Amino acid sequence: MIRQISIALLFAAVCPFVIAGQTFDELLASARKGNPVMQARLAELYQNGDGVEQSAADAVAWYRKSAVQGYAVAQYNLGVMFSQGRGVSKDEEEAFSWFLKAAEQGYAAAQYNVGLMYDQGRGVLPDMKEAVDWYTRAAEQGDDAAQYNLGVIYSEGKDVPQDYPEAIHWYTMAAQQGATDAQYNLALIYYAQSSGSDPDYRKAYAWFSIAAEGGSADAVIYREKTAARLKPQDLDAARQDVAALSRLIEQGRPAKK
Repeated sequence: MIRQISIALLFAAVCPFVIAGQTFDELLASARKGNPVMQARLAELYQNGDGVEQSAADAVAWYRKSAVQGYAVAQYNLGVMFSQGRGVSKDEEEAFSWFLKAAEQGYAAAQYNVGLMYDQGRGVLPDMKEAVDWYTRAAEQGDDAAQYNLGVIYSEGKDVPQDYPEAIHWYTMAAQQGATDAQYNLALIYYAQSSGSDPDYRKAYAWFSIAAEGGSADAVIYREKTAARLKPQDLDAARQDVAALSRLIEQGRPAKK
């Protein structure tokens, strides 16, 4: 399995939040009085050009005012701006610093980015122990990218003891949230008896099928190979598993607007 740490975008899009029932002038007045939530909201408006002329530089300025007061959303968003060089010179060390501040407050997206930067040595010296720690914190809050990366790390045993049960655990968590690469890698473990036990073709077929539905061409090929190894009654049972998994995944996703 190829270790694709950046399964999602390296840095997630800036997190939106809404303050209803306020005019721009009221928002600006609150921000100028030092309200960190309003400062971050104002920064978002400048960043997106929502009701005001778009200005990444003004967005950075207002995110910073909010971030220095300890508002985790602003700290994270300021990290995004530095990581991408939007409204400010690109500076991964500065980005890491702001991500870390937000991560230490429990902000899952920031925890994932801190883990990723330790993993890849971006803005900080590489440290796999720290990477795993921060990925785990994010994964335990439901971050599917962190869950997937932990699955890769434990399945490959890179800089950590190889641990297939742990890999299966994290791949399953991400797979149940609809992460196609996690679904495919999970199926491969069941198919190739990588866990040290006999192959489980029924589970492999189910997860290859789900990954195929998510657009994985390789999963389509392996699904057919797996089907050929199953007895007719086991194949029927596996297809029922696919339907159950599809319902489980759909129920766990946000409702479409």
